[in-house]
Amino acid sequence: MKKLDGYICMPELRRDPLTGRWVSYAPERAKRPVEMGEKAPPLVDDPGKCPFCPGKEHILMP
Repeated sequence: MKKLDGYICMPELRRDPLTGRWVSYAPERAKRPVEMGEKAPPLVDDPGKCPFCPGKEHILMP
């Protein structure tokens, strides 16, 4: 919650008059930093460890 000129900005629920659905209206949400962390690095395929690659069938259980 932030105070702006004596008013507190809070999220609120509003009803959409066209659809009748309830929506959350949070005016300060766009100003927050992204809360998700960095993306995970892409996985590197290692064909030497893949039991399904040709020539590696002996690694699979019978």
